[in-house]
Amino acid sequence: MNSRRDALLSSTGKKKGFFILCFILVAAIGVGAVYVIKGSKEQTNDQAKSEIVTEEYAKTLESQVNMSGSIETNDGKNLSIWMAPMRSNNFGIIPWTQGETFTLTVESVREQELEIGIMSVSTDEIYSETIESGTGSVDIVIPEDGDYRVFIQNNELNKAEFLLKLSKAIEGPIA
Repeated sequence: MNSRRDALLSSTGKKKGFFILCFILVAAIGVGAVYVIKGSKEQTNDQAKSEIVTEEYAKTLESQVNMSGSIETNDGKNLSIWMAPMRSNNFGIIPWTQGETFTLTVESVREQELEIGIMSVSTDEIYSETIESGTGSVDIVIPEDGDYRVFIQNNELNKAEFLLKLSKAIEGPIA
């Protein structure tokens, strides 16, 4: 009975068990911390990748916005044009006298709604008509003396490609 009592009160065996229990507990906490940190780093990496993809997408959109179309001509009267969807443009300068008539003729590669006309350089007022089939002519009577720019607008959700013929040539650069 005495030896049993001494064994129960003895701390020699209990110290080993306590240290083993502490070691297991510390190891479990350490392993858990590693998984938490690793998961956090993976999430950070995923966020970084997502930000890179978003940034690349934004650059792509920006380049599409900046590349809204092109205009080519050799004589200032016959223009080959393409325009991004839902975009407008005004270009060139043509001096006019009140009462003169300016004719714009458009021939589209496919049926599409285009708005064509002129825009006053001094007031930014637009005088235009919509060609629903993408092919047709517009006659505009000049409302007052002054310089005007050619105005075009693609009202479609698709790229517009068309030829635009002017009754009077654009003077100077198209831009």
